[in-house]
Order: sequence, then structure tokens, then C-alpha cells
Amino acid sequence: MNDRFFFNLFLVLVSFVLSLTGVLFLMRKMLVKRGLYVFNYHSFSTLENDYWKYGSLFASNYRRRFEKQIMLFDKLLKGIDTFELDTLSLDEPRYLVTFDDGYKDSHEIGFPMLVKHAIPTALFIATGPLGTDGLLWYDEVRYRFEKKARKRGWGGSRAKKELKKELAVIKKQGFLSYRERLKGGQDQKEDHGPLMMDWDEVRAACRQGIQIGCHTRTHPILAQLAQEDQETEIKISMEEIQSETGYRPFYFAYPQGDSASFDRETVRLLKEQGIRYAFTTIPGVNFDFLSPYRLKRIGIKASDPIPVVKLKLIVASMMEKLKKNRVLRFREQLRQYGFWPSLRRAGKKVLRVLGVYYESYYVLHRFLDGEINTSPLPGDAEVIKVSYQDFEESPFHDLFPQTKRDLYKERFSSGAYEAFGVKRGGKLVYLTWIATDSLDFEYFGYEIKLQKHEGVLVDSIALPEARRLGLHMSMNGYRLKRLKEKGIHKVYGAVITENIPAIKTQIKHGLDKGEKITGLRVGKRVKIFRKNINWDKLRKK
Repeated sequence: MNDRFFFNLFLVLVSFVLSLTGVLFLMRKMLVKRGLYVFNYHSFSTLENDYWKYGSLFASNYRRRFEKQIMLFDKLLKGIDTFELDTLSLDEPRYLVTFDDGYKDSHEIGFPMLVKHAIPTALFIATGPLGTDGLLWYDEVRYRFEKKARKRGWGGSRAKKELKKELAVIKKQGFLSYRERLKGGQDQKEDHGPLMMDWDEVRAACRQGIQIGCHTRTHPILAQLAQEDQETEIKISMEEIQSETGYRPFYFAYPQGDSASFDRETVRLLKEQGIRYAFTTIPGVNFDFLSPYRLKRIGIKASDPIPVVKLKLIVASMMEKLKKNRVLRFREQLRQYGFWPSLRRAGKKVLRVLGVYYESYYVLHRFLDGEINTSPLPGDAEVIKVSYQDFEESPFHDLFPQTKRDLYKERFSSGAYEAFGVKRGGKLVYLTWIATDSLDFEYFGYEIKLQKHEGVLVDSIALPEARRLGLHMSMNGYRLKRLKEKGIHKVYGAVITENIPAIKTQIKHGLDKGEKITGLRVGKRVKIFRKNINWDKLRKK
């Protein structure tokens, strides 16, 4: 026995205790109120699902438990009534069941029950091994370990731990090198019959109302492929599905599915092929602010007891709530602003709930007739010009409420704004703007129109993992240089008075003149207060 065994035992015990005591019921009532819950299955094999034994790729089970699971979904949530997800109303909890890869037991065990209970379902097929005795590359690995487990008499938990390590190494080093090793001599497969569905079964699922989606041809980790190889995997599998079913899919599931398994190029290629919704394996619930190319799913095993399924559903809801939790936000503000400034900001948020908007800014400026301080980016970072599509497909899109996203969308469509970002490891981690039209104070609806040859440094946002890397310093210098290249002679920057780190950054870049502007808005009435800055006091902060 090892850690995995004890984790599974702990999970089952906790879920049953919480269920019997009524805690799960109360938490569900509090947390599961809206959004799209996408439940993700793979197969019914005992290898995939068994908690305690190693199992086998070619032995399937859990028919009765699966039926209880889908009946639970239909009891607690409301099934989607259209696969056009952007037309759904998510003011109530909706759900969708998905199956990945195209295993034969999905057709034999899962689909009859799904059709019987009218459960909305999507099937994502990897077209390469369909209708053959072939295995997907990771199933080759799993089958090799299955034979070792039988031969050596390994315990299930130990064998799965070794398998997990092997798959992690392959994914880190690149599955392409593993496929090359396979060409040198695959293990002889015993005659168990086909593991995957054939095209007749896919067509039958399609006729039964199951949405067919694309899952590439050979299930590669797309982000590890060159652009042309990504395109080939996506395009050929789409064409094969259309040729065999007469249907052009507009659903897609990323193989492996975590944030490292696809990139911006992947999303661009999906759009070119007519894909409108792409699903990850990132756990969570989908609310109306998410990108249609980063849909989250909740992983479910067909062997999961009902209390475990309930617990997974509640944890997914809870994690989404925590991402927007005010306590966690306040903790971040404490680290950035300090204790008393953070308390003042918390007080202002309370006032906003009451309809009173009060905010103070230091409006600093400098002339671009002197030296511009610059500092290098971290070695693995690069500056890019950001489009609205980049923003929509990035994690930033999920950080903001709809009003904020609408504001940023207007900026991207306006010729007066220009957006820049920093990418690390292919991921957009920093976003900022420059403007040449006006300096806006959105909280109290006030703006200062800029004169000719004047510009402004607008908002800057960094993802949590990109903070304290010096990106604000680097990008301030970069933006000043961009404005100077545009013929701008005078630059403004507005900083909330509590944001001491940002104030210090502006001063270091020469924005050391200006005034303090305070705005008060109650209903439609706005009052503006302006006063000079005590520079000696400000520099000491």
C-alpha cells in the first residue's frame, strides 16, 4: 500500500461522512446555483477506474454505478437543451456529459444509458485507431505496465504509482521521442479484441443525438508539435469525421487537456477549422465569463461512489468561488499595498455597494525630452502587441466581471488605445495599455482630454505568478519609448493613492510632477477635488 491507496481511502471516507451528516446537501444548496458543469469520462475499464487494483485495459465494469451517477446529474442539475453553448442561460446550474478518446465500452455500456435517460452527451474521438486493434500511445504505456503488474504480482496501488511516474516522464521529455522508441519494437499484444470503437458505432452514436467532437488523430500533446504538425492532427481528424459521418464537428477536446497541452497557435488552428468550443481537463465550473476555447470539466470515474461524485461537484464550485473570493483578494492587496491602505480600499468597496464611489489618484506626468530608464525582462519573457483575440484566449479574460471585459473590448476596438503584453512560456502573463485621447477615471465617470502630442500610461495587470518579477518597471520604460516614437512629448500616469509600489515605479521613470485628484460620485452627481502634491512626503512612501 502507498500514498495513492490512502488518498482513495480518505476520499471515500470523507465523502460518505459528509454525505451522511448532511454537510454535502447544505454545501450544494449554497454553492451549486449557476454555471455549466461539464462531467468528463474516458472509459469503463477497470484499469481506468478501479481504486484499489491495477485492473485491465480490456475489462469493463461499473454499469450500475454509472447509471446512478447520470441520474444524480439529472436530479441536481438541468441538462443543456442546445449544444450551442453561447446561447445558454447560465442563471441556473446546467450540465453536459462528455466522453474522451472513443473507447468501445463507452458505446456498449455508457451510450445506451445516456440515451435511455436523455442525458446531453458529447463524444470526442481520436480517429487514428478507430476500427483497428491499435492503441493510442499512452495506452501502449498502460498496457506494458499491465503485463508487468500481472507478471510480478504488483499491488494495484504500487503499479499505478509506477505508471503515473512513467507517463509524467514521457510528457515532460516529449511523447514524440517515446513514439520513436515504440517504432523500434512494440510489445506483443495479446488477442483481446479491439479497444476502440469503429465507425459504425460512431455513426450510431451520432444518430442517437450524441454530439461528435474532434480529439485529434493520434492524441498528441499539441503544444509539443510544430505548427504544421498541429494542423495535420486537427485537420485530418476533422476530415475523417466528416467523411465517415457526413457531419462537420464544431466541438473539440484538447488531448491531455491541461494548460500546458495547447497554445495560442492551437486555438488559431481550431478557429480556422470551424471549431467553436474547445474543452480542457482543467477542473472547474464554466460561468458566463469564460473563453469558449478554455471550457473546464470535472473528471469523474465510472467507479466513483455517489458521495464522491457529489463532493467533486461541490469542490469544483467552491474552487471557482474562491478564485473570486474577497478574502483572497484582500490578501493579495495586503502584499501589494500594505495593511492600512488595504483597509481603506476595503472601505471604498463597501461604499460602492451602497452606491457611493470615492477614489483618489495621483496624476503624475513628465516630458519625454530626457533619458528613459529601462530594465531588462526576465530571460524567458518577451513583449508582444496584444489583440482582443489574445486577451479573450488568455487567463486575463476570466479574471474580470462582464463590465470590465466590455470596457477592455472597447479599448481594443478604439484607435486611441494600444495594448501590449508579456509572454512567459507561451502564456500571456502581463497586460498593459497606452492611450493618446484621454485620461479616464472610470470609478466616478470623469476624464481629462489630452492635447496634441500628449499620451497616457493606462492600466497594467499581472497574473499572480508573474508578480514581483520587475515587469512593471520593464514595461513602464517600454511604454514610454513607444509613446516617444509616436511623437508624444508629455506623458501622464494616474495611480491610485494606496498603490505605493506603482507610485515608486512612476517616480523612478521621471513622472514626478502632478496633482492629486479625488472623485466622489453618488448616483449621477459627481464632485471632483484637486490639490497639489507634497512631493517630499510622497517620495518617502
